[in-house]
Amino acid sequence: AFERQNLLARWFSRPFFQQALEILDTNASQQSPANPAMEGLQLVVSRLRRMMAERDIKRLEVTGKPFDAEIMNAVSVVESSQYPPGHVAEELSPAYRWRGQLLRCADVRVSR
Repeated sequence: AFERQNLLARWFSRPFFQQALEILDTNASQQSPANPAMEGLQLVVSRLRRMMAERDIKRLEVTGKPFDAEIMNAVSVVESSQYPPGHVAEELSPAYRWRGQLLRCADVRVSR
């Protein structure tokens, strides 16, 4: 449905999709198989990820990579012995591409 919308409609619906993807990413990482509600949510998340893959929406991995202002927003700068200066030390929210175009920038903390 998102794919069939015109450019203006996609632009206005973008905050909703960004928030939904953040919630799903957070909940997918918190697994609790004993909880039926979480099992149901995990099924929905896996279906959403499959649908995203079918529509060529890809999550970009940025942790440990050099900071790129075109696909990342630097929220803060942190001291890090694990990563060299100018590299992403922590990803606060992920970046996504759709058909090769940036759908959402990543919010990151950059090492000093």
